[in-house]
Amino acid sequence: MVMVPTWWDIVRRPLLGDFSQSRSWAVHLALLGATLVALDRYAGIGPVRYLLTICYPALGLAMFRSFYEHRPATEAAHRVVINEAAPRPAAIRWSRRCRATSR
Repeated sequence: MVMVPTWWDIVRRPLLGDFSQSRSWAVHLALLGATLVALDRYAGIGPVRYLLTICYPALGLAMFRSFYEHRPATEAAHRVVINEAAPRPAAIRWSRRCRATSR
């Protein structure tokens, strides 16, 4: 739903003579290509698999979080959610303890 208008905008702007974002998109797409090649070569994760099973769901989660954080409300103060930092997960605490004892 979001991807089609975004890609349409990427293609349409240069055709209309607006090259203001072309350099950023060129760098982004070049780095994306390098990432996909590296994932395929070194991790055995093909580009289609990576885009459909990792990128697309991650985009969905990011959009869901954005929707949760910026909700409609009549009062401006109620429109944004402030996420407080949670305590460190147990795995991070355990990892740091292991490194501290191995020195």
